[in-house]
Amino acid sequence: MAEEVISSIKVEGNKYLTDREVLKLLNLHKGIVFSPDYIYRSIKKAYSTGSFEYIGIYKEENPKEGLSLLVKVKDLPIVYDVEFVGNREISEEELRRILGIPKNPQELLEQQTGYISGPAVEEKLQLKKLVPIGHPLTVQEIENMVRKIKLRYAIAGYPNVKVHYRIIPIKGASKLVFYIDEGKPQYVEEITIKGLKYLNSDEIKDVMELEEPNIFLLRFHPPYSPLVLKHDIESINRFLKSKGFLEGKVEKYEVKTSPEGGVKITLYIHEGKRYKVGKVILEGNTYFGYKELTDEFFEKLKKENGYFDQKLVELLKREILQKYKNLGLYFTRVYIDIKPDREKKVVNILVRIEESPPTYDRWTEIKGNYETRDYVIRRELEVHEGDLITEERIKWSKIWVERLGYYAGVEIKPVLLSPEYAKTVVKVKERFTGQFSVGIGYSETSGISGFVSLRKGNFLGTGDIVSLNLSWGEFAKNYSFSYTRKWFLNEPQDLNFSAYSSSHDYDTYNVSYKGISTTLTRRFWHYWNWHIGLDLQSINYSDISPDASIYVKESAQFNSATILRFGINRDTRDNYIFPSEGSYFALNEKFGGILGGDEKFIKTTLRGSYYQKDPIWDTGTILSIRGQIGTISPWGGAGITPIDERFFVGGDYTIRGYKYGYAGPVDPNTGDPIGANRMWAVSFEADYPIKENSFYIGTFLDVGNGVNSWKDAFNDVKAGVGFGLRFITPMAPIKLDFAWKLKKVEGDTNKFRIHLIIGSFF
Repeated sequence: MAEEVISSIKVEGNKYLTDREVLKLLNLHKGIVFSPDYIYRSIKKAYSTGSFEYIGIYKEENPKEGLSLLVKVKDLPIVYDVEFVGNREISEEELRRILGIPKNPQELLEQQTGYISGPAVEEKLQLKKLVPIGHPLTVQEIENMVRKIKLRYAIAGYPNVKVHYRIIPIKGASKLVFYIDEGKPQYVEEITIKGLKYLNSDEIKDVMELEEPNIFLLRFHPPYSPLVLKHDIESINRFLKSKGFLEGKVEKYEVKTSPEGGVKITLYIHEGKRYKVGKVILEGNTYFGYKELTDEFFEKLKKENGYFDQKLVELLKREILQKYKNLGLYFTRVYIDIKPDREKKVVNILVRIEESPPTYDRWTEIKGNYETRDYVIRRELEVHEGDLITEERIKWSKIWVERLGYYAGVEIKPVLLSPEYAKTVVKVKERFTGQFSVGIGYSETSGISGFVSLRKGNFLGTGDIVSLNLSWGEFAKNYSFSYTRKWFLNEPQDLNFSAYSSSHDYDTYNVSYKGISTTLTRRFWHYWNWHIGLDLQSINYSDISPDASIYVKESAQFNSATILRFGINRDTRDNYIFPSEGSYFALNEKFGGILGGDEKFIKTTLRGSYYQKDPIWDTGTILSIRGQIGTISPWGGAGITPIDERFFVGGDYTIRGYKYGYAGPVDPNTGDPIGANRMWAVSFEADYPIKENSFYIGTFLDVGNGVNSWKDAFNDVKAGVGFGLRFITPMAPIKLDFAWKLKKVEGDTNKFRIHLIIGSFF
């Protein structure tokens, strides 16, 4: 039998793919030999691409023209972008976010992944698949997008929203348009909880996503959604069981809606008997004794009067795993079975432990570092090839890599290779480390100022940092260049070199500095650093008014300074710009004139701060206490303390409510602040989140003093009280405080003062 060659092919039914694209996916073209097996394989392969809902291939024979194929398809749309029509209450940006579709998605994705090449191309393809468009979409995928849009509107208080869609076919680049009819909003007026005997209503409401109006929290019309209410009921049922009410549940609920859209919700809850913890049985533990593994659990259980609490059970599991992982038995598994005794109303807890042998690191694999050189990450790790893998080493390895500031995400995970060996996989997600900033700032000492900052972290992938900073304002100008060599001499220490020029205009004099500075900083233990540095600078006082303080005139004789610095600090803060948890402690010493220079002094400052989120009501309020104390003394020569090194107490960073320096000594002749030889200040503050990590309202109390002798430290103590706003913006944090002084002082007669800081907070 003679072979049949396909002479022509016709495509029908394709809306979104071109004829050429259809044939390419089927791998069909004129001139190939017809074979039923080949056609079957072509259809099967084309289906596997997900581009078709239907494919049919029909054979047509014409004695004159030869063998022809008719290809009938129902193709799926390749959507390259989406559009929203009718959305007023929820922005396009928000809708795109919930669908995972950025604006200009393909262009943006190419920008973010275009630099990836070589072995990482496969990862690049995986990243592209994360964007839910740019490939064929099924009806189910589009309907899933519709459900997400409806859910977002329901959460926003629009439960009756209607969403329709239409595909505007453009072969090769179709658009998906969502038409949204938002409907009328509904909001929660009141939530009533009935049937409680042991728990209180607030505990139940804290579990719910639906919220009541609260004028103090600026919550006037909190949205209502039946979907969220259903989820809340499930959450309440889980909460009841987690608190030991194993028979507890929401028996029924009522929803009453007013014509204006207000909704009153009543929940009827049956608690039942509250179960206590009966026996706690451990199985499989050979490295640790019963008491070692359960001590903390029983201590906390005692505080709960013996009642079952799921959080305590989870704590027990975490504590057991942590003990084993820190011993090096990293892959130990812990299984907990909860066995209720309905008659005795107790819960027995069976803990089964599968102990692993000690696990050692066979090798370390670094992933995702397209710019950073491997050694930059490896030197930060505390677990190396051949080391025993422990939870503590993994935790601190992650902390050190994160603190480099070069990565948007860091994951460190041991992967078991054999019972005794694992590989440690370090996966990082790089962020752009080049920063160019232009903006404005404000503080009492500098006034309104503009700044330009150019900073490149991870310079050439080495981890080093280069920066150039220029700022100029009403009263101050600063220019600086710095280079930081990370891991200097292959040790956990940084060597910084900087050159700077600064000037400051005061009411009665001007002063400028030019110099170079070098600092060696070394970390030791966890959280601790020490540093030693040297500053060489020239000093120039000018435009000294006849009315200037005698202290200014004395300091004007200084032309140079050589300052040796030494300090030690411990820092556990979770964020350097606006901490919410952790503490900071620093002791700093400055020695002027020991290695030469005109200024001769010894200066000591001690600073500390502690931050904690509200531990009682869990409101997210950040509670903080900050303190500082300092002393400076001259030595040798004329016995003069440089005025620029004295402590100016009062103002933005010490005692709010006072003008800069007026909470310390003032010149009796001019009334100008002259700085103190001794100072102390303590600040208490509470910041409540209106929008977490973005906008806070705060209240504060500052207390302190600036004096020339410690015997006067607590005489005539100054204090300020007030409230303020904190905005955490991408450009810089903004702090606006309204403060009242509680103690009058000479030269600063205003009772009320506004403090504005744009830039870093102390």
